[in-house]
Amino acid sequence: MFRKKYKKLFLGILTSALSVSVVVSCGINNGNLFTSSTNLELNKNHPYYSIYEPQFNIDLFKTNNLEQFITAEFAKVPYQVQNSNSKLININQDFQVSHISDLQQINSNNQIVQPTVENNTLTLDQPKVEIKNFKQNKLANRFIKLNLDLQGLESKAKQMNIDLNNFYYEINYNQIQENNDDTTILDVPITIRYYNANDKQNPYKRENFITIYKQISGFAPNKAKQDNINKTKMISKIDYKNKANISVYSALENLNSKEEINGETDTLIRTKYLDKQLKDIDLFTVEIPENTKSQYYLKDARLGGDLKSILVTVVTTTGSGQNGYSTEKVYKIEGFKQLDQQEVQQLFKKYLKVQVKGGISFFNYDFANVNKNDFVTNFDQNSFFDIKINISEKTNDTSLAPYTTKAKISFKSKSSIFQDFEIEDFEIGVPKFVPLFDSSTSLLNKNQIFSPYNASVYIPELERRNIGEISNSINEESKSFVTSGGYKEFRTFYTDNKLTQAVHYGEDVLAPSGLPLKTFSKSKLLGAYYLPNQGVAEGIGTTVALQVDVKDLEISQETKDKYLRNVDAVVFFFIHLDNNTLSLLGQTAQVEQGNKNSSRIATYLKDASPISPKELEKNTTFGTIGQLTNNGGWSPHVHIEAYPIRYEIKNGKKVFAEKFLNQKYLLEPQRNIRIAPNRINKYINVDEQNKQIINLTSLKAAGVQIDQSKDINLVDNSGKDTKKLDTQFKGYKNRDYTKSIEDLFIRNQALDPNIFFQFRDDKSSRVRLDNLFTKAKQNS
Repeated sequence: MFRKKYKKLFLGILTSALSVSVVVSCGINNGNLFTSSTNLELNKNHPYYSIYEPQFNIDLFKTNNLEQFITAEFAKVPYQVQNSNSKLININQDFQVSHISDLQQINSNNQIVQPTVENNTLTLDQPKVEIKNFKQNKLANRFIKLNLDLQGLESKAKQMNIDLNNFYYEINYNQIQENNDDTTILDVPITIRYYNANDKQNPYKRENFITIYKQISGFAPNKAKQDNINKTKMISKIDYKNKANISVYSALENLNSKEEINGETDTLIRTKYLDKQLKDIDLFTVEIPENTKSQYYLKDARLGGDLKSILVTVVTTTGSGQNGYSTEKVYKIEGFKQLDQQEVQQLFKKYLKVQVKGGISFFNYDFANVNKNDFVTNFDQNSFFDIKINISEKTNDTSLAPYTTKAKISFKSKSSIFQDFEIEDFEIGVPKFVPLFDSSTSLLNKNQIFSPYNASVYIPELERRNIGEISNSINEESKSFVTSGGYKEFRTFYTDNKLTQAVHYGEDVLAPSGLPLKTFSKSKLLGAYYLPNQGVAEGIGTTVALQVDVKDLEISQETKDKYLRNVDAVVFFFIHLDNNTLSLLGQTAQVEQGNKNSSRIATYLKDASPISPKELEKNTTFGTIGQLTNNGGWSPHVHIEAYPIRYEIKNGKKVFAEKFLNQKYLLEPQRNIRIAPNRINKYINVDEQNKQIINLTSLKAAGVQIDQSKDINLVDNSGKDTKKLDTQFKGYKNRDYTKSIEDLFIRNQALDPNIFFQFRDDKSSRVRLDNLFTKAKQNS
């Protein structure tokens, strides 16, 4: 009945034999989905609410505290587990053979020693093991146990009408990590999934995911980092100077203002106060501790829900590098001058946010049948105004422009301090983004591109040999024009038939082969090349690299301020494109690439490189979606990666910045990022003898970071090793989880492509692709 899985699930995996070239219209008539009565406040009991039902359950999970029934603990002795065929796997023996020589503990004198093995059983003394070592020596999937209060869960599930046969939980092993504030505590993320298997109630195969965190204490401290934590001193007070004479609106405008940094020919735009150290901000009075070793940065300043205060987030850092400590704290500043009528209206225009009730994504909302009762605002609890939303313009727009509705927002004053007022033409919906696909092509189904059925993809762990068994069209099955996924995911099917893990740095967007891609802004073409390959799911096809200035990106300013603060340009990589359109970009040539054991003839664009880029105007076709035979052996899709570039003015010149503040507010050398000039300038270069050297793959780093899995022997029911490998078992292999996914992305600075193209967001519903996998196996 209840199924427990000790493995990481993989979202958004693309498979090589998926047929997605045919786009079909939605299988359910939109007219039957909503009426004025059933749509009222998103009535989740309506049988056609298959899109919304799982997302409502996200809130149900949280409000009913389902995580209380799951606990995580350290297991001193590794335990045996069973695979899907009920075959026992001897974890101890496999661990000893592969890793006993690498495992280290810390003795009472803080010396590194090896543990002992007694009676063929490895016993791990938790207080002697650092979490860093715990991860690097592949201990997580052997020494963490999940416990379930099944009786409590069954009782709660009955109240919530949840079928436990379709309720899952699992540890995200690749994201376990040292607690930020105490290195003796292990943070364990656990994914809870629920899937309604009733085709009538859930015809679009949507599933909800939520992640909870459990903590396991009692490990040996990471001394270097713990010392930085212990040395950290927080500021005791922060206040805004002369606040009695300035309104909260004016103070916010000051704190969020920008300034120009001028060079001889170039100008850079930077935040004036955000991301600066508090000691350099003249707007504040700050009580900084004496003899502190810490640095204090202003991360953000936002309006309090009471409309009277400002909430400032201060990041405190101590130390540097991988042992540097970073923590943040929010401080509330009150006592500002009373807002006047004009300021309060400006404040609401700028800071009001509207969302769909129940945590539902705008990507899964039917704007053709919009209802004012479906929305909430971030200021609904304020004490000055009653806020009412009135839809002023329903739209059936199915172009590639942002999909929104316009509303008139009414503010009725609760006191004599302010007058009533209204905001006309307030846009509710997906943030403004740039279109990537050519909307004029007949390959687009415009009635579906922004239907409420667009989704991201979930798929279980796969071996490479299983990829070809999936032959159904994901887009067709999911009733979605484009189905995307892949950013920040761990995958298992790269390189060979054994399970591997690979961190995926880009977003994969399934779309019809032949679909044109157009420049979405004025762009610099840094390079384009085609690498042929012979095998299935082994290559990249054609790669195109574009650089776009942030100022030229026509996305919402709020998005820029949130994700691209103090970023000057973005480099985009598009791969798995059709090589037949490479010549559209200019003159091509061929060159041998690789070594004597694996060389191949590649085609590249001669007149574009990072040193001498080619200018492209907006709406220029730069490629088309490739097909299996020329895109690297994959189903038709485009893989997109995006990386930030930061410049600085030095001696009057604009140059590549030496350092930048990462997401933890620790300084990093920019030369280490994936698009640093010391790497990509080797793409087409000239040596000392004036000879042209071509290294096409230096332009783009691999889109995945791969670790090879290791085999596990079977044991019989008595526990005896059979000396045989379980070639069918896909769920419990040795993998190395040396870094959390957040650490990897902070280091490599890979941005989410959905920031720019908005194919999905973190709340949009997902397709449960393992259903398609099962169906494909049955049909094969």
